Amino acid sequence: MKFSSTILLALILIASGCNLVKIKPNNSDLSSIVGSWKENWGAGEQTNVNYSDEYVISTNQKGSLAILCPSRNNYFFEKISFYDKILKVKLIIKDLKYNAGDSWVAYELTLQDNNTLVGSALTKAGKKVKIVWERKK
Repeated sequence: MKFSSTILLALILIASGCNLVKIKPNNSDLSSIVGSWKENWGAGEQTNVNYSDEYVISTNQKGSLAILCPSRNNYFFEKISFYDKILKVKLIIKDLKYNAGDSWVAYELTLQDNNTLVGSALTKAGKKVKIVWERKK
């Protein structure tokens, strides 16, 4: 007896129903983090970072978040998500100068208010640092 592909697919989905992923709607308003931000490393700790990058967060044509660092052409952002007021993003720092290999920083920042993201950054070297991003006015 032949089953149609639709019936077979339905049976497979029913049989594996406990493994289906349920996607929750994003309850964070993306527009709440769109804008220009200044990064501060250390937030009360000593750190070897003695500069503050500035980032621009926007939405692209698909409605997804995009992040740029206008002053650095070797910064690339991936795995950007914003859910429950938590921004998670991985910054890839391309080595264009020394051939020592690329580096990365993984951020997890919580929107505290309209002008402040607070959290931490984990570096490729395994160091975790407190981070504050303040909205530029």
